[in-house]
Amino acid sequence: MNGETLGSYERRSRESLELALLSVPAYEAWRAADTGGTVDERYAALPALTKADLRRHGWGAFIPEGMDPVSALEDGAISLAATSGTTAERVVNVWNQEWWDRSERLSWRYHRT
Repeated sequence: MNGETLGSYERRSRESLELALLSVPAYEAWRAADTGGTVDERYAALPALTKADLRRHGWGAFIPEGMDPVSALEDGAISLAATSGTTAERVVNVWNQEWWDRSERLSWRYHRT
């Protein structure tokens, strides 16, 4: 990954983390775990997100404050996806396919053999 692409990736990663910690209700409690270090250190310090967390908060708590969930669903900015598993284990969460695809493409550079 060249320096410009890496810098852009790190900037977007930091911006995404800060958006989540500052304006996504489900991550409010995670603010205390933020080390304020490098982006990688900050992500590493956060707790794992579990299906129990998804159930406790509900999918709406994972949308940034100020974003209208109905409009975001209608215009395709977000969609809802169910996790795999049995019916009792499945949960619905907010999904952004464009973000996922972009993240996967960028991560491939780190996993070349």
